[in-house]
Amino acid sequence: MSTQEKTTNRWLVFMSAWVIVAIFAGTITDKYGAKLLMYIGGLLFGLGWFLTGSVTTIPTLYITFGLIAGSGAGMMYNSALVTAMRWFPDKGGKISGFLLSSAAIGPFFLSKVTAMIIEKFDVLNAYRILGVAFTVGIFAVGWLLSSAPANYHPKGWTPPVTDGTKEVITGFELNWKQMLKSPLFYLLFLTLVAASTAGTMMVSSASLIAQVQVGLTATAGTIIVSISTLSNFVGSLNFGVIYDKFGSYIALLINLIMTISALLLMTVATNMPFFIFCIIMLGFSFGGLLVYSLHLQANHLVLKTLE
Repeated sequence: MSTQEKTTNRWLVFMSAWVIVAIFAGTITDKYGAKLLMYIGGLLFGLGWFLTGSVTTIPTLYITFGLIAGSGAGMMYNSALVTAMRWFPDKGGKISGFLLSSAAIGPFFLSKVTAMIIEKFDVLNAYRILGVAFTVGIFAVGWLLSSAPANYHPKGWTPPVTDGTKEVITGFELNWKQMLKSPLFYLLFLTLVAASTAGTMMVSSASLIAQVQVGLTATAGTIIVSISTLSNFVGSLNFGVIYDKFGSYIALLINLIMTISALLLMTVATNMPFFIFCIIMLGFSFGGLLVYSLHLQANHLVLKTLE
């Protein structure tokens, strides 16, 4: 198995654990509070990184970094998301954008710090150091995460009209069993999977693609990764505003058009400026897609009818 395949599989296990745990984390947050889940998630996340510094086999790597750290990330992700959306129900798109922009800009700065740690202490010790640092950092700010009071409404905001039993949100709201019976759910699911694949591909392979397509060196290829990360950051911020202003369908349409256009243009991008333009467009749209997905989850997968 090549190094690239090992890296891909490691992140696949990590993201799978993240997503599965995040599904149930919302219910746990409702029952025990966001702060407790943040502490548990932070402990697992840091522990996973720390234990990865002692792995000697690939299966162990999948357990420590993939399952343990990934589960911790899923807990923290959902607890922070649910808490933020309940404090700011009137600014869902913007809040989703801010949350994801912070996740996008983090690796941009952390990669530089990590490189220095690896150079001085080697890779395995870097995992241990980062594991401790992550745990301490999460616990240092976790106490600030307080759940909004029951039935909290921001000043000047009127909640959606109710019919006495459930909210009427310009369409219909489904529980998870009804959602799985809706053809619209599968259409939306496949659309988001296809669109997010393009963005994920860029995150993991932007440097390699740049080396092959425009002849960059491996060192220069890291610049492309930084550009992609910054574009993701800007896209996350701006698509939150687009979502709030134009609604979910227009925002998704804009996002998909940008993603498809960037992929098609990249097939003929053989010079550096044009290639960077495609990377910026794709990174921007991927950041927006994550905001769209995050906002859907935060609103409990409210599906609207197609008019």
